Amino acid sequence: MSALHWARYLRKVQLTFNPFVKSSAVPMLGILNTKKIKEMIPQLVVAKKLLPRGEETASMSVSFADNSQMEFDLVRLQNAMIIEKIEMENVRIAVVEVERGKPFS
Repeated sequence: MSALHWARYLRKVQLTFNPFVKSSAVPMLGILNTKKIKEMIPQLVVAKKLLPRGEETASMSVSFADNSQMEFDLVRLQNAMIIEKIEMENVRIAVVEVERGKPFS
């Protein structure tokens, strides 16, 4: 199984952050923009919105193949915890795929 298997159901990711505030945003953006992710999930759209100096927030909103969504606070959470939460959501989506009898595109 690929080390990037956790991203298989991601469809849209929006990162909103101030690049001058310590957060998981820049490393996560780097992970999501790798060649392997783009090849594995061509339908994934990654967008970023930079906040002005003084803004102390960083967040990531994620949409999955089944149109469910999650929000993450990138100031408080490390990338490993974010990926773990995404993997837990993937289990739910995989069960839905089995129940409906066909995979999400």
